[in-house]
Amino acid sequence: MNRIATLLFLFAAPSFAQAQGALFERAQTGPSPNLRAVAERVRVTIDHQYAETVLEQEFENTSGARLEGRYLLRTAGATVEGFAYWNGEQKIVGEVFEKQQARNLYENVVGRRRDPGLLEQIGEGSFAFNVFPIEPRERKRVEVRFGQRLAREGRTMQYRLTLGGGESDVVAEISDPHPILRIDSQSHRLDTERLDARHARVRAFAGPSGTRDLIIDVEVNADPWQPTAVVHRDPGQDPYLVLQMAAPATVAASEVSRKDVTVVIDRSGSMTGPPMDQACAAGELVVRRLRRGDRVNVIAFDHTVDPLFTKPQPVETARDAALQFIHRIRAGGGTNIAAALDAALRAQHGGTEPHIVLFLTDGQSDSESALRVAHDDRGDTRVFTFGLGSEVEKALLSRLASTKRGRFTYVESPEVIEQRVGRLFDQIESPALVGLSLEARGATLLRTYPRTLPDLSAGDDLLVASRVMGAPGSQLELVVHGTLGGRQVSYPVSVTLPERASHPWAGRLWAKSRIDDVLEEMALTRDPPNELKDEVIELGLAYDLVTPYTSFLAVPESELAGEQALTLAQMREQRAKVVAANADAAALSRKNMPPGDPLLTVNAPRDALQVTAYFPFGLVRDLKWDDHLEKWTLRFLVPVGVADGDYEAMVVIVRRDHTIELAKAAYTIDSKEPEFEVDAAQAISGVHVRVIAAEPARRVTVALARDPRQRIELAGDGRVFEGDLPVRGTLRVVVADMARNETSREVEPR
Repeated sequence: MNRIATLLFLFAAPSFAQAQGALFERAQTGPSPNLRAVAERVRVTIDHQYAETVLEQEFENTSGARLEGRYLLRTAGATVEGFAYWNGEQKIVGEVFEKQQARNLYENVVGRRRDPGLLEQIGEGSFAFNVFPIEPRERKRVEVRFGQRLAREGRTMQYRLTLGGGESDVVAEISDPHPILRIDSQSHRLDTERLDARHARVRAFAGPSGTRDLIIDVEVNADPWQPTAVVHRDPGQDPYLVLQMAAPATVAASEVSRKDVTVVIDRSGSMTGPPMDQACAAGELVVRRLRRGDRVNVIAFDHTVDPLFTKPQPVETARDAALQFIHRIRAGGGTNIAAALDAALRAQHGGTEPHIVLFLTDGQSDSESALRVAHDDRGDTRVFTFGLGSEVEKALLSRLASTKRGRFTYVESPEVIEQRVGRLFDQIESPALVGLSLEARGATLLRTYPRTLPDLSAGDDLLVASRVMGAPGSQLELVVHGTLGGRQVSYPVSVTLPERASHPWAGRLWAKSRIDDVLEEMALTRDPPNELKDEVIELGLAYDLVTPYTSFLAVPESELAGEQALTLAQMREQRAKVVAANADAAALSRKNMPPGDPLLTVNAPRDALQVTAYFPFGLVRDLKWDDHLEKWTLRFLVPVGVADGDYEAMVVIVRRDHTIELAKAAYTIDSKEPEFEVDAAQAISGVHVRVIAAEPARRVTVALARDPRQRIELAGDGRVFEGDLPVRGTLRVVVADMARNETSREVEPR
């Protein structure tokens, strides 16, 4: 049996996905007796472990007063994919727009007879919009669509939804590549119609307890470690791939490796009180559960690092010392995650066996130093991280865990630390398939997530989302390699790449994985490039997803004035362009480019031998791989003599197997400086500036002419920009268009 050295970084997340939607009265701290849930209609489609839910709820204002409501949707692991509400019998359907544009239009319309609906992300897994007015005795209907992947434990996956109350109509369509053995519920009575061995239709009825938590368990006849592959392809586009594989619910003793466990506990001043008590209790739980043959170490840290042993010691002789060490930990000092991680990694025993780290913290630290420690470590240590409280640096802890083949767990309150750690340790103490890698034959995988595959323990499952470069009709063979019980194993699955396949959720799941990766990269970068934020916006618009930079806006068009209607039309036009551009196999980061040094980005395999662009004006340049963008990029010079107009560059991609693929990238040369109108009016607090651009602009800044340090960037929708500068005097206004051409003008406030 292999020995696994385990170093744990403490962080936690729910083991299942759950969602709840409710309408609250504004200004109320809790549920209002004036808004009553009347009825709800739930339609669920579960396909290959992906659940798409359409939740339609109806609420009644039982008071005699006009009310304003706030609809809240709380999810765990779900993504909002659609939104609508009703004004009487008129259904107002939401559309995804860039967040600030949607907010600007919303505020221009709000306050009329019927407010529009603006569904925004207000926190991790939380979404909200205001509902106004709700007249006395009026019934208000709301519809949200969300998608969530259901993790499989052994042969069983579980769907959860907290119902809103009132009369419920719940129907679920369930399909799976494996035969369905069992569908039941511990919360509701089910009426199940078996359509065939792999397809069933279920209607749920409230049980005698009247519980609002709907739970549906689905058991399938799947062999342990048997992977499945799902492909979605739109005609003429690269397909999306989702690969899934579940470990058995239990692992035989012969396949369980002994382990070294190093528990790292943050003792900085912010951990004082319940966080410190609960963290130590969690550490003691881990130490007590170690088995004969395991080894243990404990490290406490603040701005300094205090290890119990220089290396993990046999638990038979070290358990009592470890428990006493944890019991004596007291809070105080700063937080140096990099130093603690470095000490934990350096303390590991040598050898070829994999390692794991468990780390618990509630604070923030220097991200670059901590990530450098993880990247520079050449061992196979597994790092499991637990982050406590709202101030913890989730992006850092998530990236540390993924870099070192572990998992990140977010713990929202001290009271659940011990429970979350115990749940994770149920899996950690039974390590099974380790050192995973994915091999693709017959086609090329692009932008695959997660970047590093984690180990799988009893009850774990694996999800991989990727784009595929391969011709229709070609055979793609995927092989998951790993070590199980000390022996090398491989688990293959084959799929034929179709001309067309309809599993659109696979595309959205990939897009969500990419968005999460980009947001994490932005959080870890001191000055993230604009291209990262732009990509999140484009992915949200193209795949109908709410992100920190995109929102759903549902606006009654009958309530729009002329200028507002024009703004909405322009927003729709911009979104249509993004959706069209997102379908290109090779695309430019900016459609319009000036003579100068525009950036060309091309989607091609990271391991390609060469990617070369041939421009119509005679330039031939090789592209380089960009780790941030995960694309091949090139900054090139457009000769000044090249006329404005539409052009096309030929891109030659030489794959690792020496096959060649051709792609085309269309772009527009635009050297015309932007034109604009500006109005600057004196106000009590300074100067209010309004700029109207003749063509879409990407940025408008205003500065005091005599002191350029006094400056602001105006907020806008691409055409109209506004803002207040708290100074007086001559202003300099600078407008940059989509091609990065700039025009500056000095103006005197009126």
